Amino acid sequence: EAAREAEAAEAARVAAAAAAAAAPVLLKYEELDTATASFSAARVIGVGGNATVYKADPLSPLQRRLPGSSRAVAVKRLTVSGGVAAAEAAEELRHEVDILCRLSHP
Repeated sequence: EAAREAEAAEAARVAAAAAAAAAPVLLKYEELDTATASFSAARVIGVGGNATVYKADPLSPLQRRLPGSSRAVAVKRLTVSGGVAAAEAAEELRHEVDILCRLSHP
């Protein structure tokens, strides 16, 4: 009986941890700015048509706020402004985030 209860408690703990890791985290601009050293060119890991991708500092407070914070974090910053181009870039980013949320990483 005790073994069954311990097993059930462990299963509940694992399920709760998985749910917390999957929950979105709302970040402040200041956190992103700090984690990327004010969007420093030294932290750039990719550049596309409408965005630049930065590697977050693994020691930044941002890393500690995210579930599974031992993982590397990339910050994507849109670089377009105004009009149709900005709306299209934002829609592309939403689509990309949707795809990434559906992936299952080990």
